Amino acid sequence: MPKPCEKVFIRGLIVPSEWNQDGQVVKVTVKTFDEDEYFINSKKESRKLLKFVRQEVELDAFVKKRGLKKFLTACELKPQAIGENR
Repeated sequence: MPKPCEKVFIRGLIVPSEWNQDGQVVKVTVKTFDEDEYFINSKKESRKLLKFVRQEVELDAFVKKRGLKKFLTACELKPQAIGENR
C-alpha cells in the first residue's frame, strides 16, 4: 500500500467513472492490471486524462490514501500501445 503522498509508478487503463446527463464522460479512474483502482484527485487532473479513456497508460504519480481509496495526481503520463512492455 502506498504511504501518504508517496510517488509511485502505475501502469493500467484509464476507465470512465462518472458521466453527465448527456452521457459524456466527466471523470475517470485508473485500473491497474493487479486490480488496484486509483481515483483522480482533482477535476483538473481528471479532465487532462479524459482523452486517454480506454487506453493503457504509464503514470508517475503522487498517491494519497483516504480510507480504503487511493487518489492520484498524475505527474507524467505516457500512453502505451496495447501489449507494449516497458
